[in-house]
Amino acid sequence: MTEFADDQSAGRRPLCDSGGVNGRDLPLLPAALSVAELAKLPEWTVSALRGRWTTAERVVNAGGRRWSIGLTPTAGGVTALMLWRDGEVVAHRRGDEATLCATAQHWVAGLLGGRSWDDAEQ
Repeated sequence: MTEFADDQSAGRRPLCDSGGVNGRDLPLLPAALSVAELAKLPEWTVSALRGRWTTAERVVNAGGRRWSIGLTPTAGGVTALMLWRDGEVVAHRRGDEATLCATAQHWVAGLLGGRSWDDAEQ
């Protein structure tokens, strides 16, 4: 049975399920395709200025390391996604907000599942 992030008939989305990575299932996370949706999750910290979001961040402690996943808007409506490991940038992506929110959730699932962050790449 598929679980959904909300119970409205329009716009229902399955919860984020990787289908497994290298034969192992990853944690089931709520699907979030916007920073507004990430802001509803207690693990995410979203900052705003003048009614617009400026940063979204989640910290994951896994494998004896501190991982920070962050999103920020850039010029032209593009969003930037960064991943830090113990304060050092290890990945950077640019793209649309929905795609990068999904990528961020996949990175979180990989880390929480005991995998490398890039094992959870889409």
